[in-house]
Amino acid sequence: MPEGSEPKILVMTGNYHFGNKPGLFQDAPFVGKTLVLPVVITYVDASAPDVILFFETHDIETWGTWNGHRVLLNGQQIGALKDPADVFGRTEIFRLIIPMKRFLEIIDHSAGLPTKADLQLVLEVQPAHPALADDFVLTRIDTGEQVVMQLGA
Repeated sequence: MPEGSEPKILVMTGNYHFGNKPGLFQDAPFVGKTLVLPVVITYVDASAPDVILFFETHDIETWGTWNGHRVLLNGQQIGALKDPADVFGRTEIFRLIIPMKRFLEIIDHSAGLPTKADLQLVLEVQPAHPALADDFVLTRIDTGEQVVMQLGA
């Protein structure tokens, strides 16, 4: 299957402005330096090798030595959103792959039961320059077909 054509299941769409400058950015309301989304995981194909999460953003500019914006599930880092080409760009799609065993441990999964979890995005700031932050907009989150995740607690 060609890259980008794999099946996706929608978790959320919207416009959420991350950054350290309150106000509208790209017509998106400001959420600040972190956003915690309570989610319910209603289906897991535990026989799959991995879980895939997709994050669609625009205007991420974490260039050079920046680590990228952390993505956590129940407080455990599962990846980072980092500008893949170190260039200005409107839309980016990030594909985070979590080994199934680790995913099941993080969510404390019980087969056949819905599982509540927190999905969190954290803005990276530069320690040497705390006022320097990358303003960007989160527009969409999807899962691969191995997991069904819905907003809500």
